[in-house]
Amino acid sequence: MATIRKGGKDWQALTRKKNHIGARSKTFGNKAQAELWGQAVKQSIRAPGSLDQPPPQTLKEAIDAYINGPLQQHRSGHNEQYPLKAMANHWMEGVRLQELSIRHFALWRDQRLLTVKANTVMRELRILRVLLDWAKVELGCDLKHNPARELKVRGASDARFPFITTFQKKKLLLELDQAKNPNHKRLSIFRTSQSKRYLTN
Repeated sequence: MATIRKGGKDWQALTRKKNHIGARSKTFGNKAQAELWGQAVKQSIRAPGSLDQPPPQTLKEAIDAYINGPLQQHRSGHNEQYPLKAMANHWMEGVRLQELSIRHFALWRDQRLLTVKANTVMRELRILRVLLDWAKVELGCDLKHNPARELKVRGASDARFPFITTFQKKKLLLELDQAKNPNHKRLSIFRTSQSKRYLTN
């Protein structure tokens, strides 16, 4: 709470709160304005409710927090929820974050590969990597490192290659015919031929 005192014709509000960033005192024409400023200062340094809550302790708690938090803002959030909810009901749900290791994820990977393709496991693994990074950095969870980033999935490609259809290629080349610099078209033909050769090898 700010201290309000009268000085001549004006009223001064003075705060001694250590965590307040900004002016420590301010002068107003009347007492009501000084009190309002003091209340604003008090509200600005009040800890939000989320700071009063302990960070998630288990993988399931972290998953639930991620689904109800950042995932709500993702354009593909609905698609990402399915594997996360499946993981939340998996045997790993009760593993404490501080005890998570690559061995947990390796066993999860091997079990998933019995029912889905390697690229599917890789996509799910990417989601888990982001989730654990968020839990560690944003929520302050007790994670010394992110074990999901150490895991490899054999038979899956971690790179994403752009795909252009035959129609799109023809349309692109027609547009490049109108360009003043003929090298743009030559370079595009070269790049598409190289990409095709790479994907067929």
